Amino acid sequence: MKRSMVAASLSAITLMISGCGGGGGGGFVPVPTNPSDTISTYDPCAEFRDDGRNADKYLTAEYCRDKYLGKLGVSTAYSNGYTGDGVTIAVIDSGIDMDNYDISDNALKADAISYTSKYYDEDDDEVKDNTDGVSSDKISTINLADGGSGYTSAPTITIDGDGEGAEAVAIIKDGEVTGIYMKDYGSGYTTATITIDNNGTDGDGATIKNFVLGGYDDYGHGTSVAGIAAGVKQQEDENDTYDGFSIMGVAPDADLLAIKVLDDRGRGETWQIEKGIDYAVDQGAQILNMSLGTTDADAFADSKDHFSDALAANSTFVIAAGNDGLDCLEVDGSLDGQCSFPAALPWLDGNEDLLDGDGGWIVVGSVNADKTLSSFSNKAGVTKDNYLVAYGEGVISPTLNDAQSYNTGTSFAAPFVAGAMALMIEKYPHLSGKDVAQIFFDTAEDLGEEGVDDVYGNGLIDVYAAFEPIGDLGVISASSGGIVTDSSKVTATSTSLKISGTVGATLISSQALESAVAFDDYGRDFNVDLTQNISYGKTTAFDFKKFFLMNYGDIIVGFNKSEQKFTVGYKTTKNSKILFGYDNTLFGSEGEGSFGFKNANSYYASYIYSKTVDDFQLSTSLDYGLAVADSMQNSLISHIGNLHAMGGSIRASYKGLGIGYKIPLTTVSGDMDFLIPVSRNIDGTINYISSSENMNNKNFQRDYSLFYELGGRDSRLFMEYSISQNYGGLVSSPLYRNFSLNYSVYF
Repeated sequence: MKRSMVAASLSAITLMISGCGGGGGGGFVPVPTNPSDTISTYDPCAEFRDDGRNADKYLTAEYCRDKYLGKLGVSTAYSNGYTGDGVTIAVIDSGIDMDNYDISDNALKADAISYTSKYYDEDDDEVKDNTDGVSSDKISTINLADGGSGYTSAPTITIDGDGEGAEAVAIIKDGEVTGIYMKDYGSGYTTATITIDNNGTDGDGATIKNFVLGGYDDYGHGTSVAGIAAGVKQQEDENDTYDGFSIMGVAPDADLLAIKVLDDRGRGETWQIEKGIDYAVDQGAQILNMSLGTTDADAFADSKDHFSDALAANSTFVIAAGNDGLDCLEVDGSLDGQCSFPAALPWLDGNEDLLDGDGGWIVVGSVNADKTLSSFSNKAGVTKDNYLVAYGEGVISPTLNDAQSYNTGTSFAAPFVAGAMALMIEKYPHLSGKDVAQIFFDTAEDLGEEGVDDVYGNGLIDVYAAFEPIGDLGVISASSGGIVTDSSKVTATSTSLKISGTVGATLISSQALESAVAFDDYGRDFNVDLTQNISYGKTTAFDFKKFFLMNYGDIIVGFNKSEQKFTVGYKTTKNSKILFGYDNTLFGSEGEGSFGFKNANSYYASYIYSKTVDDFQLSTSLDYGLAVADSMQNSLISHIGNLHAMGGSIRASYKGLGIGYKIPLTTVSGDMDFLIPVSRNIDGTINYISSSENMNNKNFQRDYSLFYELGGRDSRLFMEYSISQNYGGLVSSPLYRNFSLNYSVYF
């Protein structure tokens, strides 16, 4: 923002932004275009190429020509497809050059408006301020700096443009055409050529080309602000032809609403700014960039309602801190002359509740490329809790007549924040402006003294960090109501599903679970791959071979001390027996958090047959399992169908030395249904997709073994060396080798 000063008059308080210089801020320095013969070797992206926060596809020459875009980390939003599309930034300033190469496509030309236009009052025979504003489909009535001179009679005014019906007559004073009075504005105009005829008079005539609508910038300040916030992206990728000229803004697809409240000398009155705020809200602008101000605390003494209404409508103010090098702290109990206003308006007595609205309030100071507060920038002071800094020295931006300039001042730091706001609002439209502002406060890079301080406030805006989760991510189940609240969230870190080898890797590639979303402390949704919360064990749920067995006649009792499990059985014939088992898991699988389930019970049975002829022994087994469980509150698992498992083995030995082949107990049928959150609506509700996962473990395990068995009728020593293929049903698992030793006693 150029250095501000205030001038009082009988009718209004006038805010004035001076020309170049002034307190080290606000200067415009033209940018030389790169010579055409150096375009091919020019690499403005060099310093960003090793920065992991920037996606390579955005390292175009245009993107990197603004040395600050990469430093802010904005490509994290671009790489996820967010460019400010659908978000409106109202530039309450000196208007916008809406035909500018870097701005035209984003300018809302039909909605632009000017509160600095004039009209001719026939009764009073004088030109007066147009307090209702002139919209963009009307040619503004205006004073002319040079309409020609030497007239003895009124010349004819001819208007040619893309609208129709406009008629005007000349306003003459002392032989000079000082302005034109519109008899009829006509309609549909976005630009026009006005010709002041010299035929039939002795005047010298004049032609005014590209005379544009309300909102047109005749000073340059607003155009630069607009380009920083939302300059159009011309290069889609690095391979596109670069003309060595174009730049892009922080939010290259955001809409720009021109609201002209400053005249061709950068001056405006309080009523014009109030009108501009009201109009921005009426047009639905989510962000109001105000790179203007005055040190007069009384300038906005009667303006509270205008600001309050905007905040109640969820519009966010992004306001330059000012270029007077002030501490913005009370002196003798007063902020008058100590801060810039309206930046510090909520800290004046009677205005504190401005911070209670849905919209945000952000005060923006300036730092240089080394992240040191600019010498001209007002400090955070009383505004520190709502104060950020952004880069405000040597900022490249468009200006009038398709030119560009390097600009310095808090005026040019503010639109960096406005553009960042647009990126966040597009991605998270359900958030209030106040919440979005707080996210940037929470994630700002801390500068100066640790924590929020009187100089840097919250610190330097960091778009990359702002797009990262804040707090623990939580998953919201449909059974909890599908509304994001602290009580409905189950943290992703407490969510786990441990699956045994019996079930195997059935969920390892579930597309539904890979596309899930979880929510941070602000209810923002982030993609999470919930398959990463699933661990796959390598042991089967229930292996009868691992039990210490004891016989009581035909009754068999077994115990597995390491797993604290029992089995019972019955010897059906001399060569066969049946064993039964039970546990309160889902085939050895257990879930917690958003993968929790309840009333899990698994039942197992094994039929074993063995036959010995002389020293040769052959044995076979057939295993079966049934598992059941119920879904539970706050779980993504909505239903669990009965799971069935099968397994079996065959073994042959001679004099105790043998070989074996086994398929451990493996799920062969059953399903598990999920309701997975995948996105969030503006009203806060969550969209879910249902997914039914077949729990059939197609990648069954196969064990090959070499064993030695020593013993007789009453006891047995069993040693085994085994190699497992597809161990635990894990597709990528290598061959697994195992040695076991088992001793059994029979009574």
